[in-house]
Amino acid sequence: MRYLQTVAPPSQTNMRYLQTVAPPSQTNMRYLQTVAPASQTNIDQHEVLTDHGTSLTDQHEVLTDRGTSQSLTDQHEVLADSGTSQSQTNMRYLQSLAPLNLTDQHEVLTRGRPVVDAHCFLIPDTIALRGNTSPPSSSSGLIDTSICIRDLRQCDGEVETKAERLCEQLDGDPDTWHNGATEVSVVVVGGGVAGLSAVHTLLKCSISSIILLEAQARIGGRVATYRKDGVVVEEGAEWIHGDARNPLHQLAASLHQLDHPTPDHLWDSRVVTESGETASEDGIDLVEALVDEADDNGVLKPYYETSYGQFYEDRLEEEGVVDGNYTGLRHYLQQRVNYEEGTGSWNDVSARDADQYVSYGNDYHWRHGFDTLITHLKSGLPGGLVRVSSPVCRVYWDRPRDHRALVVTAQGTSFLASHVIYTASVANLQENHHRSFHPPLPTSLTAALDGVRLGLANKIHIGWSEPWWGNRPLDLNIFWNNWDMPDYMWWLRGIVHVGSVHNQRAVLRMFVTGNSSTYMESLPEKQVQQHVMQLLSRVTRENIPEPTFFRRSAWGSNPWTRGSYSSYITVEGNNKGLHSRTQLATPLRNSHGHTVVVWAGEHTHNTRYGTVDGAMETGRREGERIAAALLKTPLPPA
Repeated sequence: MRYLQTVAPPSQTNMRYLQTVAPPSQTNMRYLQTVAPASQTNIDQHEVLTDHGTSLTDQHEVLTDRGTSQSLTDQHEVLADSGTSQSQTNMRYLQSLAPLNLTDQHEVLTRGRPVVDAHCFLIPDTIALRGNTSPPSSSSGLIDTSICIRDLRQCDGEVETKAERLCEQLDGDPDTWHNGATEVSVVVVGGGVAGLSAVHTLLKCSISSIILLEAQARIGGRVATYRKDGVVVEEGAEWIHGDARNPLHQLAASLHQLDHPTPDHLWDSRVVTESGETASEDGIDLVEALVDEADDNGVLKPYYETSYGQFYEDRLEEEGVVDGNYTGLRHYLQQRVNYEEGTGSWNDVSARDADQYVSYGNDYHWRHGFDTLITHLKSGLPGGLVRVSSPVCRVYWDRPRDHRALVVTAQGTSFLASHVIYTASVANLQENHHRSFHPPLPTSLTAALDGVRLGLANKIHIGWSEPWWGNRPLDLNIFWNNWDMPDYMWWLRGIVHVGSVHNQRAVLRMFVTGNSSTYMESLPEKQVQQHVMQLLSRVTRENIPEPTFFRRSAWGSNPWTRGSYSSYITVEGNNKGLHSRTQLATPLRNSHGHTVVVWAGEHTHNTRYGTVDGAMETGRREGERIAAALLKTPLPPA
């Protein structure tokens, strides 16, 4: 299975709805009045205290006029006006009363804009975005040019729009940026695996005049390992897909970090209905057989002009699984396929595209977390090469008096580069290319982009001090034959499998895709946890203790990714002639005849899309292309 990406927001177990009572003109005081119960206690050292006129004495304090401590179980304080209702999809409204210095990543006050908690970056309206100031270095050695851009754990639609407005608010003109630009050989856009791989390839070719610009406050992209109190979970990429044919498998083995999967016979495998009744394992056997059948290249050829799902529809009918018959089995298979493709519906995916994927066999693990790869890729990089919190807002790729590209970040920092390697997710590119690229991208490329989608699949992790289900890793499969749970929990029907996390004996993982995943992201994390606990109690018929760990991802809310691990060519895209991802990797050549922008990322790989090794390979591919151009040497054989 190709689980390249999923991310999770932090725990927010007690929402605080606070109402401002001070006029906006009082710029040095935050008058916040709580409308939450006054008896609640402080849990996480983030106090909500004191009275009018008191300045903020700690980065994590929000002052109220009630003199009462309110519980805030995470570092992400949420302020709202009292008019917010549950019908507003539980959005948390933050309102700014003054220009604030954002001295911590977990404090963001905006003017009445809704926030949930995912990776996004906000700048108050009062703070300028321009100037080539020297950015501070973080403890990791990376240059953090955020200054006022701060990382939230989750952000909702309108605040995401705020993040996108970073580029719309950029003040300047190409001539000014050109005159103040730093000259480099290569700008790499995106600090995920593809971008880091491209940098490594260039450095190996003795090309060192490189800048890597990453929009988020961390590098790694859709590799996102989370660690807390001994718990290690993968919010993003989780598996090394395949044996030694996979170069990522070879790398992990060379670093002595390759872990084998748990043998099948050691799992506690169960098949139940949504009400906890034991179901036949024959259905699981059929599902596995059909998925294995579809994995064989060439099997889908008769379906090249239709959807991947049509193959399964026909095979189910041949097996006697039709509407009104084996409802739970049919739904289970659909969700399993959706998990693999990272899509909301198997009918969205082109069968031709699905048939191009080449499997390398069983899945393996990184022994100490997938971020071992990121640590390896960033080790030895020259200081100052990587700049985080540096969204790229403009790429002037065809200019009359200069064959080079002019690249401008949200801070107004500019670079003149002979070449640009662009590695952002395909969803981010689709959303931003019309305002980022000047002149506009060729219609042939934008037409190809229109034929691709980045799927959305999120993970939910929940853990306890001890495994209440027993000492063996759990493999729980759910057949939804009926729906008799409250309607507001409808999204739970997207969960058909609950499994133990590798090397985490008391932590379980669930996947959610499509509309269920989008809706889940809109809910407060505490509510998601409550729903999941009800589901687990129902399907296991056990009295489950309160968890000690909970985390869910929200990749769709992340404006820098807008999706998770796997892109796919749609049926419509296929019917319009997009039959190969090579079309998505066509370099931009400007009017000087100079190849100025090239594309990398999992979406540009024909046979290993949706995988980290696919992303890594595309970074190497484009690094070699640019190295050959700079060194005037031929490309190595494919």
